[in-house]
Amino acid sequence: MKRQEFERVYLMLLLCVGFLTQIVSNSRGQQLSPLDEIRARYARWYATDTAQDIECFWGFRKDLNPKHESGKQKRFLKLNKNTLEVSPVLSEEQFQQFKNRFGCDLWGLALSHGGDLLAVNVSSRTLLESGIRVDIHLIQMASGQAEVLVADGWNNSPTCFSPDGEYLAYYSTDARMDVNPNATLPIGAGRLVNVRTKEVKTFTEPFMSVGSWAMTVSPDWLDNNRVLFRAMSTDFDFIKASVNKIEDCEECLGSKYCPYVAVADLSTGKVQRFFMPGGHCPPWIAIDRPKSRIYLNEGTNRRKQQIIRVDFNLENPTVVFEGGIPTSMKMVNGVLKYKIGSKTYQISD
Repeated sequence: MKRQEFERVYLMLLLCVGFLTQIVSNSRGQQLSPLDEIRARYARWYATDTAQDIECFWGFRKDLNPKHESGKQKRFLKLNKNTLEVSPVLSEEQFQQFKNRFGCDLWGLALSHGGDLLAVNVSSRTLLESGIRVDIHLIQMASGQAEVLVADGWNNSPTCFSPDGEYLAYYSTDARMDVNPNATLPIGAGRLVNVRTKEVKTFTEPFMSVGSWAMTVSPDWLDNNRVLFRAMSTDFDFIKASVNKIEDCEECLGSKYCPYVAVADLSTGKVQRFFMPGGHCPPWIAIDRPKSRIYLNEGTNRRKQQIIRVDFNLENPTVVFEGGIPTSMKMVNGVLKYKIGSKTYQISD
C-alpha cells in the first residue's frame, strides 16, 4: 500500500472511530472531557505529549477543510492542555520554508519534556536504488527555527528525548529495507545524538534480517543518563556466550537471532544486555520507575511465556508470571497489569 493510500485509509478510520466513540459516549450518557473534545475536532498524526502542558501533532481541523483540500492543510500544531488553545508551531512562512527544504513526508514527532524542542522525522522520496531515507530535524518551539540534526542516509525513526532534553535516542535501519525485500540488511541500530553538538554514538549494533521490518516503538529513557533499547541480535557467538539455552532461538525465515533489551549508560559509556531466547520480536516492556524495575515479556511465538522482572542494571531477574500469552502489559499506579485474552491480571509487588 502506498503511503498516500495509507493516509487516506487512516483518516477514514480516524473519522469512523471518532463517530463511534461519540455514539458510545452518548448511549452511556457520558460526555467527552473538554480536552478530548478539542482533540476530536482535529485529524491528528504522530500526537506527542511528553511535555507536561503541551501536546504536538501533525494534522488539520476537520470542520474547516474541504475533503479534497485536507491533505494540503496539514501543519505542525500544538495544543495547550491548560487553555485548550490550538496554534501552529510554525508561521506560514516558516512552514513553507521547512516544506521546501525538507519536505513533509513525516514518519514521526518527538517533543522534549520541557516543551522547547520538537524532533521531526522526515522521509526522502522512495527511490529504488537508495530506498527510504528518514532524516531527523529539530524545531525550536519558541522561534520556529529548524535545522538538520541527523541526515546520514539511514532510516532514523522513531525517536525519544532524554528527560533533560540533551540527547535524542532513536533506531537506525538500512534505507533500502522496503525496496529490497529479498536482501539481508542491517536493521534497528540503537543510537543517540547530542542535540547541541550533533555527535552520534551507536550503543546497540543492528541485526541482519530479510524483508520489510522496522522498529515501531521508540527507545525508553530510565533517567538522564540511562536509555533502554529493545533490539535483536544475529551475533550468534555472542548470544551463545550470553545465554545458556538457545535451542528455540529460530527466526521464522530460518536464520538464527535473539531478542534482547540493552541499557546504555551515558555516564560510563557501557551497555548492559539481557537476552530472551525464543521470541520473534523485540521484548515488550513496562517500566516501574519509582522502584527502578523493568518487566519484560519475551515475544509472540511461544505457547508458554514468561514475564520477567529485572532492575535498571538488567540484573536480579525474577520470573513473576509463566503461562499464557499476554496481549498487553503496562504499569498503572505502581501495579503491573497485563491481559490474557479478554481477562486482565495484575502483579502488585
